[in-house]
This record gives sequence, structure tokens and C-alpha cells, in this order.
Amino acid sequence: MPVLRPSRFSDPGHTKPPLKHTKPGAHLGQLLRTIGFASAPGLLRVFAAVPVAGSILEAVLWVWMLAATVVAVRQALDYTSTLRAVAVCLLGWFIYVGFLLWTTVLFGAPLFGS
Repeated sequence: MPVLRPSRFSDPGHTKPPLKHTKPGAHLGQLLRTIGFASAPGLLRVFAAVPVAGSILEAVLWVWMLAATVVAVRQALDYTSTLRAVAVCLLGWFIYVGFLLWTTVLFGAPLFGS
């Protein structure tokens, strides 16, 4: 007969889930402000219409904005670990991509280009 073991979250010795933040954190406004500043390089996407350099610029801006968002989340939420901020940003990115795909299917618009 198999032995049933409790999960690690039901163990009284293990008190916090993987992404739980125990310190009092930032207000929503503080987080939105830092993420807004991290999104500022996206304004340079105006120049993505340049034929050859546009795709290179788009890739550079994507990496720049992702790195700035990780730093913004780490600073706004007072995380001591950059890995935790990366995990939070990746979770948000997956939700964003899922919403993008859902709206694309819902409205029938092409996902990339024409």
C-alpha cells in the first residue's frame, strides 16, 4: 500500500510558497511607475520600420526592455534575489503571450505581419 505524504506546503516547518513575498512591498502605483520606465525603450520601435536594421533594433529593444523590467520588479518589490524577479517577469510574460494568442484567435487577426 502506498504511503501518503503531505505536500511541502502543508508542512508547518515550510512556511512560504516559492514566489511569496513576506516583506511589506510596494504599492501598485510604485510598481506601475517602475515598469513604465522600463518600457520607455519601446518608444524607439518607431525606427523598426527601417528595412534591414529594423529587425535587429526590434530584438535589441526586446532584450533591453526585458532586462529593465527585471530590474524594475526587483527594485520596486524589494527582492533580494534577481532570480525571483526573473521568475515573476517570466510568469507575467507567459500570461501576456497567452492573452495575445487568445485575442488573435478571437478576432482572427494575423499574429505577425500580413
